[in-house]
Amino acid sequence: SVDMEQFQQFVKEITQISAQQDAIDVAYIVIQETSKTLLCDRSSFFFVDGDFLDLVIAKGVDSIRMPKTSGFAGLCVTTGKMINIPDAYEDDRFNDSFDKKSGYRTKQILACPIIDEQESNEVIGVLQCINKDDDMPFDAVDEALMSCIAHQIAVSMRYAIQMEEARKATRQKDALIGYIRNMNGTTNVPSLLFTLNKAAQELLEADRCTFFAINHEAKTLHLINTDAAIDITL
Repeated sequence: SVDMEQFQQFVKEITQISAQQDAIDVAYIVIQETSKTLLCDRSSFFFVDGDFLDLVIAKGVDSIRMPKTSGFAGLCVTTGKMINIPDAYEDDRFNDSFDKKSGYRTKQILACPIIDEQESNEVIGVLQCINKDDDMPFDAVDEALMSCIAHQIAVSMRYAIQMEEARKATRQKDALIGYIRNMNGTTNVPSLLFTLNKAAQELLEADRCTFFAINHEAKTLHLINTDAAIDITL
């Protein structure tokens, strides 16, 4: 059963997760709060990015990237199921290389997939907790709490992605309107091409865009980007 203090912590975490509008902020809340909710030593969050897992560390610290099949988090991704390990060193699948490097001893492990049930129905992340405070295995209550947290994470991350897409669309619309106004006031051809190039780079969120203009009479190719303009003889 869940005592009142633990239940209040659970409600606090769910409320904080629900309030986030950025996926990475959701991860930070999970790292800070889930270990308190499940009464364990550490909690970790992994984003799934293609064939990789990105382990979120903390604000201002780069994530650690690893193959998607790494560890129990990777197993969680490939199976799509919660994994409960009562004793890591009694499980042949456990890789103790991190423990050997850090001097930390992993005992109990509980890992849960974050599944985007609203859209792709794919695993988009993994929530993992290790080492219960009472040194006992994670039980059915822990599994139920983590499952609820994982569901809320998925909902909040989907909302955060939709919010970012909406913000991106607004930025692109505003930029397009601005460039159209600038082009209407431009009669100089080089300036017009430069404006078109800059607009394409910003609207497409590209690192660099190049505009090619062919002068058939002079048999030259004119290249324009935001850094320079170059003529090439054909």
